[in-house]
Amino acid sequence: FTALATSGSLCLLSPALYLAPFALALTAYLLWGMAVVADSPQFSTLVAQTAPANNVGTALTIVNCIGFAITIGSIQLLGVPWSEKYLFLLLAPGPLFGLWSLRKLVFVPSRLENLAATSRSKGKATPLGGGEEESGKHNNS
Repeated sequence: FTALATSGSLCLLSPALYLAPFALALTAYLLWGMAVVADSPQFSTLVAQTAPANNVGTALTIVNCIGFAITIGSIQLLGVPWSEKYLFLLLAPGPLFGLWSLRKLVFVPSRLENLAATSRSKGKATPLGGGEEESGKHNNS
């Protein structure tokens, strides 16, 4: 949550960073870069903890694909004919939507624990993160 909030805040402050002294702007951009990198493993952990045991691999694959698609779209935004001073404001909806979506998990910590416990009880976890059906039947095809 903190990394996403930092990223979103710096995104919204990006026009002001153009007016800031070089050292302050550089520090802010370095912090922003670290925040952007830090939120990806946090989302992967959240997905791995809350997805049903037999769907963890699929859920992680979907989340990674969405992440790469968002990255490609963000890079494409660099071609928009706007002033570079305001360009990063186009990225602000992403962190804002992410923070809004995570609000119940962050402000009610027991909810995340309950989600993780519920999803794990639906299937037996294996060392690779997959699961077996409760009946113990295997598909040998």
